[in-house]
Formats: sequence, structure tokens, C-alpha cells
Amino acid sequence: MKKIIYFTTLFLVASTFNCLISCNKKSDDAPSPSNPNNNNEISSVPASFTQKVLIEQFTGAWNGGCPDGIYRMDQLVSTGNSKVIGVNIHMGDAMETTQFNSFISIFNNNNLPQFPSAMVNRIPSLGNVILTKTQWASNANLDLAKIASCGLAIKSTISGTTATVEVHAGFKSAIPGTYNLTVYLVESKVTGTGSTYDQVNSNTSNDPNSPYYNKPTPITGFEHNNVIRKVASADLGDVIDPSKVVAGGEFVKTYAIDITGKTAGNLKIVALINKPGTSPTTHEIMNIQSGELNSVKNWD
Repeated sequence: MKKIIYFTTLFLVASTFNCLISCNKKSDDAPSPSNPNNNNEISSVPASFTQKVLIEQFTGAWNGGCPDGIYRMDQLVSTGNSKVIGVNIHMGDAMETTQFNSFISIFNNNNLPQFPSAMVNRIPSLGNVILTKTQWASNANLDLAKIASCGLAIKSTISGTTATVEVHAGFKSAIPGTYNLTVYLVESKVTGTGSTYDQVNSNTSNDPNSPYYNKPTPITGFEHNNVIRKVASADLGDVIDPSKVVAGGEFVKTYAIDITGKTAGNLKIVALINKPGTSPTTHEIMNIQSGELNSVKNWD
């Protein structure tokens, strides 16, 4: 009888031990409740999206008023709860790209804009699509109040000096018109030597709230952030298949971007769904998404 009790006890102890091991293993293999998308894949198109706003600022290291524009845009981005995204389009310095001339041709009849100035979702205000810095905040707030009809998700990886960027455009419902997908490679912490990088600064004696207040001019070693470095798509974007612009529709396009000479940790992708127009004031950005390079930025 004692032998039976002894072996029964051993059996129960062993069973309990095996159960603890197997239960813990199942728990480790299961997706974390706080990260249900831990397989680094884009989820299915959601039923709704967060409306976001893009500020595309025209700036240059040579212009003394531009630090104030940078400061104002940074303030809008920092108080926008990730709903306001800002990028800088440089002209006349080492960071200029062909996008500047393209945009001036499209949106300003080949006339130089005021520096600094910006487009806010490319929507006109008082008859102009390129707005002065005092107009940015009010127009951004107007656009944020809209209900988003579409949204984006981004997945990117790096192999050597090539970034592969997969952009998803999703739609809440069918919307009339033609829509494009535009993709920017944006870099921060850009520095260099000489007049094409040193930032001329007129904020030496005004606006004490600015980080550039009482700074010298030029500011040597200035750190330029949110700089558009490349446009992976066409300047006004690649056409989205109209058959995908329906409720639950999803358009996916992959881009290969050369990042030679750049620090991956300073790079991000900004993607947008835009409606091209037939005149400077008939364009519109419908929604925007931003994600760090070599990561997944899901729908939101």
C-alpha cells in the first residue's frame, strides 16, 4: 500500500512539473497583448483613420528669417499630438533638391516665394496656397477638424545602402477624383561646413521664446532637421489605381531608395495621398503618414 501511495505521489509531482513547463512555453510563444502585431506586418485596412496635416516649408540656410519659420513649424509639430508633420524644402544651399523648382513651377508660377513660407496640406487660404508663417497654425487647425477619408501605413527595411519602402494607402469609402501616392525620404541632424550649411539668423534681437534668440549669425554647425532629401515617387506622386479607391480598398507600392552616405537612424519616410489639381489652388493632400526608416508604422 505504501508503495502505491509513493508512486502515485511521484506521478502527480512529475505531471505538475511538466504542466508548468508546457504552460510557460505556450505563454512565451503567444503574441504579447500590448503588441498584437509583433510579426512586423501591416494589418488590414481599418474602418477609420486619424486626420493629419503636412506642412511643407520653403527654407534656406542663406535666409535670416528662416530660423523663425523652423521654430514656428517645430512648435506646431510638437503640440500637434503626432497629427502635424513638417518637412523642409531647401533652396539655394547644399540641401536643395529638384523638388523646390518643381513645386515653384506648379504652385507659384515659377516665382520665388517669400522665405520662410509653407503649404499646409496644399489647400489655399485667401487665394494663395503658399502661406506666410502667421497663417500656418490656423489653417492646420482647420484641416485637422476634417474627417479622414483615407490613411496610410509604411513598412521599410534596409539592406546595405538600399532602403526598401512598402507604402499602403487605404480608403474608408469611395471618393471621386484621381489620387496620387507621394513618398519623401526625410533626414534630420544634417550638418556641414561653410555658407551652404551655416544658418543665417535674424532672431538675434527678437522673440525671446525662440531657441535662436540672441544666437550669432550665421549659426555655424547648425543642425537642419526634417529635410527632404529625395522624392521616391514622381514629384506630384504616382497614380493610385482607381479600383482601389473604394470602401476597404488598399493600394500598395514598393520603392527602392539609395541611402548611401546617410545615417539610417536619422532618416524617416513621409508618405501622403494627394489629389492633383489643374491649377495652383486646386491641389489637396488628403492624409499623411510618417515612420522611421527600418520599421513598421501601422495605420492610425
